[in-house]
Amino acid sequence: MVYGTRAGIVIEEVEMAVLHKAKSTAERARAQAGHGLQTSRARLEQTQARLQHFRMVHRLGAAYYAEHRGEGDRETVARVLADLDSYEQAHAGPAPGQPAASASASASASASATQRSAPSRGCGWKAAWKSALAEVCLATVA
Repeated sequence: MVYGTRAGIVIEEVEMAVLHKAKSTAERARAQAGHGLQTSRARLEQTQARLQHFRMVHRLGAAYYAEHRGEGDRETVARVLADLDSYEQAHAGPAPGQPAASASASASASASATQRSAPSRGCGWKAAWKSALAEVCLATVA
């Protein structure tokens, strides 16, 4: 149905063009919202994983400190270390707050320390740190 013309353009065609533009804008906004949601979920999962890792490392430090002061035992340290190992194997990836490229550089830099002390536990700097901590624990017990 043609209502009239303005400068040679049919108004109905103008209305369809406006509706088409509005529809494409709404689709683009929906896609951007979906991408934002996915990004937010990924960041939340990474934050929760970092927090869980921090808590486990804190428990390891507390268990070692308690053992060092004579208030704890070696089994607690070994159990917390085993829990941390299993968590890191389940959540292998770059170090918290570290891009993948520098995590691989850190892993290659600490490879000699890891090979020297104990079998590899986890990945990169975590394994080197835990191996060094295990060496300290064993040295103080012996």
